[in-house]
Amino acid sequence: MKPEALVTGASSGIGAATCRLLRSEGWTVYGLARGESPEATVSLRGDVARYDDVRAAFERAPGVRLVVHSAATVGPLTLLQDSEPNEWRHAVDVNLLGTYHVLRAALAGDVELFVHLTTGAASRAKPHWSAYSASKAGAEHLVRSAAADVDGSGRGVCALDPGMTETRMQEQIRASDFPGVERFVRAHDERTSRSPEEVAEAVLELSRRDPASLNGLTLQVGSL
Repeated sequence: MKPEALVTGASSGIGAATCRLLRSEGWTVYGLARGESPEATVSLRGDVARYDDVRAAFERAPGVRLVVHSAATVGPLTLLQDSEPNEWRHAVDVNLLGTYHVLRAALAGDVELFVHLTTGAASRAKPHWSAYSASKAGAEHLVRSAAADVDGSGRGVCALDPGMTETRMQEQIRASDFPGVERFVRAHDERTSRSPEEVAEAVLELSRRDPASLNGLTLQVGSL
């Protein structure tokens, strides 16, 4: 029987690349996203900010042993004092509550390894990035809390930082106006940022390790 995985944010970027690679390695992959996930074996439509959507996805995929949580949003990229409260709240709904929803559903089942895609912004404060940084910092700490809850069970909950990666989110960042945007533009122009496929390879490597050995860790792509 093929091993089964569920990937969030599966319609594009890292999520789509992860679906494609896992399928090539013999996995049955359920892709959860608001749009279609053509690289997944089974495409599931849903929003991680809605628990009912997440629960329904896991009900469709009861044999999943690996979860890769890559769904996220970067906006609003603006000064805190200029931010629109509903947009700021949306970042929390997707990045923090979405992580809770996926963890809640995954750990209630038989998932062995949960890989959360994190970011350096979760530990570094930068102007204009309050929504993304705060919500991803909360999500990363939530992952550590979940790891503490499953410690000793043989399961693993970990975070993986991909670094700067060429995705739609990076396109959105480069099109924004904030201090330091030149660094993102330069990385794109000089082709020093990672491809989604490189991140997917790191996920595949983690899937081959003992889940318990990864529990509670925050890992870096390129340093596995």
